[in-house]
Amino acid sequence: MNLKEQVKFCLTKHQESRNSDQKLINAVYVEFFNSHLFKTEKGYAVELLELYYLPNPSHIIRYRQKLNEQGLFKPTSEEVIKARKQLQQVWHNEMQKSNPSGY
Repeated sequence: MNLKEQVKFCLTKHQESRNSDQKLINAVYVEFFNSHLFKTEKGYAVELLELYYLPNPSHIIRYRQKLNEQGLFKPTSEEVIKARKQLQQVWHNEMQKSNPSGY
């Protein structure tokens, strides 16, 4: 199963991960990379050297974003929907400022 499929699996199984990239990253790590984690009394942890074996969090987030753009696995929280729309507008405005000609 590739990373995109792993993200889809976690967004399906862990509905709360649709509202939090941190929860999505944690779900992917626990579901598919458990051998690189160790259990503590507060949950799971990872040794720094094990980070080399875990997918980059930005890749997980980007897959979630692309799936959302396709209309899939949308957030369930109205607050998150509103915040993501605002952030998208800020990015759009910043990109227009840095490239006013549209190229």
